[in-house]
Order: sequence, then C-alpha cells, then structure tokens
Amino acid sequence: MRIKISPEAMDFIVEKGNNVYIVVANAMGRISWVHPVPSIYVGVPKHAERFVKYEKDGVNLYIDMRYPLKDEIRITLDKIFNIRKLYAEGRLVESLFNTA
Repeated sequence: MRIKISPEAMDFIVEKGNNVYIVVANAMGRISWVHPVPSIYVGVPKHAERFVKYEKDGVNLYIDMRYPLKDEIRITLDKIFNIRKLYAEGRLVESLFNTA
C-alpha cells in the first residue's frame, strides 16, 4: 500500500500525537456499502485488533481490515476559518462489490 501524506497533513498528525485511523463509511457517516468513502480520525482506534497498522515517516496509520483499500491512500489537510480537518482519499478493492 502506498501512503501519500501532504506536508501540511503530516505536521498536523505529528502535532496530534502521530496516530490516525481510517474507516470506510457512507456519506451519512454510518458504516455501509452504499457510496463508501474513507473517513480519517486522529488517535488510535478503540479496537486496534480490527485494523492493519502501517508506518510512514514516524506516523502510525491504522486501516480497518474489514474494508480493504486499493493501492494508494492520500491524506491531505484542509483549513477553513482556522478549523483544520484531515481528508483521506482511496478506493476500495473492486471485488467487494461484485455480486456475481
């Protein structure tokens, strides 16, 4: 898995303790297979045994193993009116959606 973290996001993650985790949820924030999107949170996940841990430049990235992401994860930081928010972009493995 390739992990790309923007310099701004890296600084934010380091400032918050070097740990982030990614789960896949739908647009309403609930775990779902309908329009899944990766959501990123600061900290260590509550049930770390459900996650695969990656390390990138001193940052620990936990990805929920129930939702395997394909190839690459990109993590960026957005700042609006002094509110900073991390964003994760990635695609789920296509075979999860095949019903045949």
